[in-house]
Amino acid sequence: KYGPFKNNSIGQLHKLYHLKPAIVVGSGPSLKHNGELLKRVKGIPVVSCLHNFHFFVDHNLPCDYFVTLDAGEVTIEELYEGGTKSKEEYFEATKNYTLLAFIGSNPKLLEIWKGKVLFFNCPVPDMQFQKEVAEIERFNMLVSTGGNVLGACTYIAKAILGCNPLCFLGADFSFSYTQMYRDWE
Repeated sequence: KYGPFKNNSIGQLHKLYHLKPAIVVGSGPSLKHNGELLKRVKGIPVVSCLHNFHFFVDHNLPCDYFVTLDAGEVTIEELYEGGTKSKEEYFEATKNYTLLAFIGSNPKLLEIWKGKVLFFNCPVPDMQFQKEVAEIERFNMLVSTGGNVLGACTYIAKAILGCNPLCFLGADFSFSYTQMYRDWE
């Protein structure tokens, strides 16, 4: 469906917003209180974690790029879980957005996504995985993530898009073993 990764690489976004500001959106509880501020954004790229997809759709918020890093089927549930619409409505809404996807993203997510998809790779500490990827295609468009999607969003905004400065929204940088991070109604 997509052909070689290099033909659909986030590399084509390199320096697209060179030295212009960007907004990087995490999935913290403060997004519920501050998300509406995004409606005022004009001409500033918004890079968000895929976890926020249903929130953006429900609130009609602008987003230039959604980023997915996970390989599991949980990424499909993240499109609609906690939202106010049916999952089919969210799947249809993907046609209006660009997904920046790790090459190991769940194939079902890529089948569901109707909008543009661009790919990146990540350093994965598994020699077998690296070998198998290299046998398919040598693809060195690497994104350093810090092990989380917000890290990937930040790296993409700064190192790929060329944005400076970055503004964070919904990036609460607090972790709990007892509470879900996305505390939306």
